[in-house]
Amino acid sequence: MTIFAFLVKKFKSNTKIAPEPTKVHWTHEEYEENLQKYESLQKKFEQEREARHERRTLRHQNHFLGFHNEILTLQNRKLTFEKDSLEMQKQKLTDKKNEMVKKLKREKRICEYYKRKLAEVQESDKEEEIGWKN
Repeated sequence: MTIFAFLVKKFKSNTKIAPEPTKVHWTHEEYEENLQKYESLQKKFEQEREARHERRTLRHQNHFLGFHNEILTLQNRKLTFEKDSLEMQKQKLTDKKNEMVKKLKREKRICEYYKRKLAEVQESDKEEEIGWKN
């Protein structure tokens, strides 16, 4: 290492940059200005904190409402399924009733037919009895 490099290195290590001196006394105007800046920053900070709290609350409510919506959707599906099954049972019972009504009407027609035949036979028997008596 050369002497020049040694001296440069030594100079750099001994040289320190001094910080700017801080102001100890403010004028009244500077104090008022800084106080207003502080108060405005404080207000801004409070508003941001309230906004964050509001967003967090809304996020939680949204999350809860999402779950509530899922529950209601599932209940709706369940009720729809039950309604459909009841409609199917109703349709089956209606079909069964219609079938029974058809059978009853058929049996009623058959009964009426045999009643007429019986009446005809009884009439013819009476006519034969009258004919035998004469």
